[in-house]
Amino acid sequence: MIPAAVTITHRKLTPREAQILHEELKSTPNILGFTVRELSNMRDVHVAEADGAFAGAALSMDLPFGWTDIAAVYVLPDFRRLGIGNGLLGAAWDCAVDRNRRIYMLSRNAAVVVWMRAQGMVISKYIVTAPLAVHLWMPMYMTSWHRTKESFRKSREIQKCPELVQGVCKNPRRSVGSVEAR
Repeated sequence: MIPAAVTITHRKLTPREAQILHEELKSTPNILGFTVRELSNMRDVHVAEADGAFAGAALSMDLPFGWTDIAAVYVLPDFRRLGIGNGLLGAAWDCAVDRNRRIYMLSRNAAVVVWMRAQGMVISKYIVTAPLAVHLWMPMYMTSWHRTKESFRKSREIQKCPELVQGVCKNPRRSVGSVEAR
């Protein structure tokens, strides 16, 4: 449950929030990240604020053929364990459901994978079974110089992480469950 002092809104990141999130994403091996420009230009963003301070964000991207990728959920360290990750995941999920989208996610975070299962997602470690929309979109996402640099910089940390799994949901419903994602 999210404390009363926390709000989640569907809006673009401010330039300052984009800069903060860009720097924070460098600290986790679970997300290759985005440039400040990419973050500033994203339209499907859910922003969490705690007592008016930027606390985290969920980033979603629409893919072809009616799919939405909930691409990243990150809660700043000072705001973890307050239910904000769960709130961000739920808000991003529900927004996609409201638009009749199918949902795709990738994660290494065990708590996020549990949350994905609670939503009825089919979990698989075989990315080759991803929807065609993901196969069409992934090369464009990975052709970023920033993500190439980050994948090399984070490669040792990534090797120590749990296996990356995908979640696919062709018939999503309103979100349930909880997790603190980062």
